Amino acid sequence: MTTLRKSGFVAAAVTGLLLSLSGAASAAEVLRIGTDGGAEPWTFTNSGGELIGYDIDVGNEICARISAECEWITTDWNGIFPALNLGKFDIIMAGVNVTDERKQSMDFTRSYAVSLSSFAAKEGSSLAAYQASVDVVNLDDMTPAAQAEIIALRAVMQDQSVGIQTGNNTVPFVEEFFGDLDLREYDKLETRDLDMQAERLDLGMAGESYWKKLATKEEVSVVAFGPKFGGGIIGGDIAAPMKQGRPELKASIDAALSSMVADGTLAELAVKWLGSDASPKK
Repeated sequence: MTTLRKSGFVAAAVTGLLLSLSGAASAAEVLRIGTDGGAEPWTFTNSGGELIGYDIDVGNEICARISAECEWITTDWNGIFPALNLGKFDIIMAGVNVTDERKQSMDFTRSYAVSLSSFAAKEGSSLAAYQASVDVVNLDDMTPAAQAEIIALRAVMQDQSVGIQTGNNTVPFVEEFFGDLDLREYDKLETRDLDMQAERLDLGMAGESYWKKLATKEEVSVVAFGPKFGGGIIGGDIAAPMKQGRPELKASIDAALSSMVADGTLAELAVKWLGSDASPKK
């Protein structure tokens, strides 16, 4: 009986959320979604040139729940935020971390994933074997142990080169906490990864799920090391940015995402694409 009552409660909650999608914002015939298509497993193209990934599945499900047609627009990462503000699309779905800096110039939907970031190095290198003293460094709650770990990590990585995608939120993080590193920005993550493999680059930094996916590829042998970082300047919650001043659209998409949390859809998609349940729990 307990299971039936719980299932009935969840179903009622989902139904209520979906009914709330009947407002003006949900009546849009087309939802234009910007993505860069170059951040596996979030958004990338398969051998047939088709956009696939966690963001793509989540975006298509949003469109289904608000009775809109998805129009996916691929844009280079370094121009994706200006394109949003110019009105070229309604939202961005490209594994975007929510940060205080970004919230000053754009609005965000509710979170649809949680992603921590870490460094990685070529497999077999001395850096790849580094053992952290803490598992996660939360920049919103810098404990003495976390501060000590950053100092220790800074010492072993001193004067190394690190590659990060241009415009990524980890760029200001590295500049603030690891200023001794030789920071190199890349338009494409694939180019950065190949430079690591060829030992033209010592380190990379990206989301935990990105390194997990890369570890399954034969052409690049890199491994994440050290603690995972989240909070503060680096963020952690993944959400869809939108141009400021569109409250009805935000409410519509938020309701769709909340219904996907309630019925387990986000959890299933996270396991499928990210390798673990990285979905928000409420």
